[in-house]
Amino acid sequence: TEEEINEYGHSISSRSRGRNFKGKVDMIYEANPEAAKVRDDNNCYPLHIAVSSGKRWDNGVECLLLASPEALSVAATNSKLYPFQLSAIGNVGDLNTTYGLLRAMPNLVTPSKNGTPSSKRRNTKVNSRFPLKKRRLRN
Repeated sequence: TEEEINEYGHSISSRSRGRNFKGKVDMIYEANPEAAKVRDDNNCYPLHIAVSSGKRWDNGVECLLLASPEALSVAATNSKLYPFQLSAIGNVGDLNTTYGLLRAMPNLVTPSKNGTPSSKRRNTKVNSRFPLKKRRLRN
């Protein structure tokens, strides 16, 4: 059922290991494209869950972002962190993933007029100047 696919999508986002994750993401969201837009009890999209558990840009995170770009502008209820912040913290942080998420919506880190980070985001659209394609940072 559609509900089972949505629940499975959240489960896959946190539990899948290795390079196999991208294939599972593709399979789930091909079966139900709306599954990437389903939030859990903590207001987390599958994108939040994936980056929190160490999934990387080139291993499914970009696919989740393309399926649900609105997830970038939503902070998780439990942590109050945006996906780009979740991808940068702890032992699972990944620079390429954080960069890809920030590049898609750079206004999340734009300072206000007085130089401090703004708590109200006026423009929460994905940055169309930078099309979402696989990118890698050079070392």
